[in-house]
Amino acid sequence: MTAAATSNLVLSAPPQRKPKVTFGDLLALTVRQQRFALASIVLLYLAYGGWIAANGGAAEIGYWRFDPKIFVPGLAGLVAVFWGAPLLATEYEQHTNLLAWSQDVSGTRWLVTKLTVLGGTVIVLSAALTMVERIKIGQQSQGDQWWGAPNSPFGFLGFEDWVPLAIAYAVFGFVLGVAVGAVSRRVVTSLAVTLVGFAGVRLLVIDVVRPWLLANLITPARNIWPVKDLVGPPTQAVTASQPGPRDYLVINQMWLTSKGDVLPAVGTCWNRPEDSNGFARCLADQGIVSGGSTYQPVSRLIRFQVTELVIYLVLIALCLGIAIWSVRRRAST
Repeated sequence: MTAAATSNLVLSAPPQRKPKVTFGDLLALTVRQQRFALASIVLLYLAYGGWIAANGGAAEIGYWRFDPKIFVPGLAGLVAVFWGAPLLATEYEQHTNLLAWSQDVSGTRWLVTKLTVLGGTVIVLSAALTMVERIKIGQQSQGDQWWGAPNSPFGFLGFEDWVPLAIAYAVFGFVLGVAVGAVSRRVVTSLAVTLVGFAGVRLLVIDVVRPWLLANLITPARNIWPVKDLVGPPTQAVTASQPGPRDYLVINQMWLTSKGDVLPAVGTCWNRPEDSNGFARCLADQGIVSGGSTYQPVSRLIRFQVTELVIYLVLIALCLGIAIWSVRRRAST
């Protein structure tokens, strides 16, 4: 080759090394992958929030009337089943995780990015929805004073009407689904197990753990009144320490001896026809000197709510640990 030809030769550009994949790259990819899920859940929350806001806190469909607060744990369940469960299971079934991990991205970074985008969205939407419900439904709930009513402070819905708890329910559902999907790696299996698991944990906490905490976490207050003051069967306590309608009754009615021992129900004394003092004399014959009830004052409500919040935070941490362990184990094989 002549010198002139050599001088006219155009050298190709030197190869450039692609920089490492940044968190921003993963963030953009996650948003793109989950754009339909993000859009659907945001629209669902906005539609529901607008519905109850437009109706002044009421949720009605024809003749059917719903308590709007029921939708906070309900939407947490939807997030668990239709958002958390398929998140990793779909990646595993379609093998798209292999493409991500081959681009200088560790499994842990890949998982953390997904949890950041979707988990952050769950937190924001849960908080916003609960705040809307508190504002719009708060006035309606004020008249619901009976201690056993759903919207009373210790009731099923009233107890959960606290923003940190509502967020914990939704986040727990989400990470539970993620953990199940990370372990099972099958979409259908993840959906079924997450649905059963989320419903099971919620029922266990509501029906078993929460009543046990209300009866044992803090020693209940006692409302005691003397049997000798009775004229006919008592209908309510007559002392200054009488439970209020917003307090939680642990034991609605109990009978005590002079030593303070609690006796079982005394059904045989309820129908004494002799005179108005027959009921009191029957109790005295059995060694009962006073009656009363035990209860948790409404002023202690926040302590029980914080305790339940801690329980869910532990469950969230456990699910996150399982998901991260499973992804790392999968990435290393």
